[in-house]
Amino acid sequence: QIVTAGGLVAQALKTDRSRRTIKLPPSVAGLLREAERAQKAERARRVLKGKPWDDRGYVFTTREGKPMD
Repeated sequence: QIVTAGGLVAQALKTDRSRRTIKLPPSVAGLLREAERAQKAERARRVLKGKPWDDRGYVFTTREGKPMD
């Protein structure tokens, strides 16, 4: 959720029914797996160099692991 005055704010879902599962075409699932591999490699490089990584489980992040807004 983006809050006008404060930027990006992560909040819990209002109800359990708010969570959704969607079907993705195999091509999209493959692209997401590739993005995950690239992100893991970037995280490993940063950690080896002693640089911070913000690991909150977001799919798309900045080079530091922070959520994109």
